[in-house]
Amino acid sequence: MLSLQMMAAPLHVGGMSALELAGYWQYAPLGRRRIWLYTDSPAVRSYLRRLDLDADIDVRSRKLFGNADPDLGVESRALDLVMGALGPVATSAGSTVPHRQHLSVASLERAILETLEEVPKKVSFQHGAEQFEGLTTLRPKLMEALLLECRSVKAKRLFLYFSGQHRHAWARRLQTGDIDIGSGKRQIIPGGKLDSEYLITVPRSEKHEGAPRAS
Repeated sequence: MLSLQMMAAPLHVGGMSALELAGYWQYAPLGRRRIWLYTDSPAVRSYLRRLDLDADIDVRSRKLFGNADPDLGVESRALDLVMGALGPVATSAGSTVPHRQHLSVASLERAILETLEEVPKKVSFQHGAEQFEGLTTLRPKLMEALLLECRSVKAKRLFLYFSGQHRHAWARRLQTGDIDIGSGKRQIIPGGKLDSEYLITVPRSEKHEGAPRAS
């Protein structure tokens, strides 16, 4: 991923991969590693097809968010190449640390919306709920900006639904009145019950079976 950034094409590691790098490994799927890479560059996609990698790369579009600031919520983070963990947000291009480079990666705020967009086809409803439960440090102002720019009604409704379920402290500071969540019902879980506030179908019980955990 570090070498791809040298192609000067807009790209970042996001979704579930960004959450895993930030320390949310307890819900990572077992087996061969899968990396969620967000780019719309044909050159990057062509280059990836020629590589022999020890991980599967899932390429996704960066068009989930509006064009006002396509890099909203994307951060340059120090990456410890030995530990495989993210460090602080980069503040100066000249700072160097042994075994570390800098990686363009979605913030937790952007990553959770990218993840919820994948429910239920690539990420199960339960897995999304488990990830959301650990997100105790989201920044309300950045979260608001991302919700306003997010083009997915499904992701926004799921986010607001989980917000109400988990009641993290930051959620009380969110201003949600201007967020467009569309109209009409949305089927998230086939055969589920309809949530009357956000008009999405959710599991009839806390334990949801049948959808894939993550991909």
